[in-house]
Amino acid sequence: MAVKKVLKRVPAKKTTAAKRVAAVKAASAAEAISTETAEVAEAAKAAAEATVEAEVADAEVDAVAVEPKGERITYGVNGMVEWYALIPVGMAVVKVNFTGGSLTGYGAKPATFTTDDVMIQKIIERSNHYVTGRIYRVQ
Repeated sequence: MAVKKVLKRVPAKKTTAAKRVAAVKAASAAEAISTETAEVAEAAKAAAEATVEAEVADAEVDAVAVEPKGERITYGVNGMVEWYALIPVGMAVVKVNFTGGSLTGYGAKPATFTTDDVMIQKIIERSNHYVTGRIYRVQ
């Protein structure tokens, strides 16, 4: 199939007044478009700056929300070579891995767990195992 090109007929002559009116309309339309484009660009720039400020604020909140590292504490369990303590915390259970213990004819070395995480330290020290003395501080 052949594609037919349709040409729009343009009047052969325009009067000078009609040309001036058309030029004024075209100029005002171009100015309106450039003004709208500038306004849209300014709005986009302001939105981008607000987004960056919000991301920076979120990053600062995240930096504050991270708990600082506490002192390094080693906990021990007597009579165990290796022990996985399951400590209930609300509806969850925290698994704490005590390792490195030994039982020989010369004596016993407790299984130990070392952490500098403040939250884990609080969980261990508020557990029933710590309160009853099964878990204790080595250092």
